Amino acid sequence: MDESDNGNMPDVRQTPRRVRGRPRTSGNGQGSSVQSLDRALSILEVLARSDGMTLSDLAFHLGLPVSTVHRMVSTLEARGFARQENDVGRWTIGVGAYNVGQAFVRIRKIDILGRDAMRTLMEATGETVNLGVLEGDEVVFLAQIESEQPIRVALRPGRRAPAYASGIGKAIMATGDVDHHLARLAGQRLRRLTDTTITDRRALAREFAAITARGWALDNEEQTAGMRCIAAPIFDESGVPIAGISISGPTVRMTDTALDGLAAKTVAAADTVTRAIGGSRPEQHR
Repeated sequence: MDESDNGNMPDVRQTPRRVRGRPRTSGNGQGSSVQSLDRALSILEVLARSDGMTLSDLAFHLGLPVSTVHRMVSTLEARGFARQENDVGRWTIGVGAYNVGQAFVRIRKIDILGRDAMRTLMEATGETVNLGVLEGDEVVFLAQIESEQPIRVALRPGRRAPAYASGIGKAIMATGDVDHHLARLAGQRLRRLTDTTITDRRALAREFAAITARGWALDNEEQTAGMRCIAAPIFDESGVPIAGISISGPTVRMTDTALDGLAAKTVAAADTVTRAIGGSRPEQHR
């Protein structure tokens, strides 16, 4: 169950300490790795503000030797963060920088853009609604709309849960790179949290196939005894699952006969959030 608390909430947004006295950018092409990073970021900032610059103009603008700038933009080009227009020889920002920027915007707004859909889902089902993302082998919960029912479990934004025993975690893994996720799980010990927690990788592979076929995941008392969770994935513009939305409640309300109806409402809410962030289902990319 997504809402159970398995310990103190980790600090998932630690503020990095400010590095004091870092070397100023100079024109000799030498310096620490921090200085090199600072120069590379300066190149990206300049390219982002322009419609394209020649190598010599870029070097002049930054006050760096052409040879130094060439090495850096070549590295940025190899990673997709810069590109050269061969017909005119100008350097522009690359799609890699766009993807990073989009990821930032998407994650910053997904909890805001998903709020209305979460509220509607809570009102339609009467159950607590969660929104979460996958980080490594864990789900990080971003937002919650609490049920008005007397039996409910609240959680704090930022709380984590093991993905293999989470409705949201299973929904994201099953509709993403399944082989990658199963390989990661194979390298760790899967703790049995309840009598129904799935800890066998082959059983998880079968579970992922079932989730893909029906379009939603079920945490069947796998994280907290007596509590169930239904979850559906949220997709980005490339059809990649980047988050999930879920409803959670006790088994006395989320009965076997109620699952299909609740799941349909959950999938509809996930699709609403997908559209709100400019995403689309993977079948639309085939």
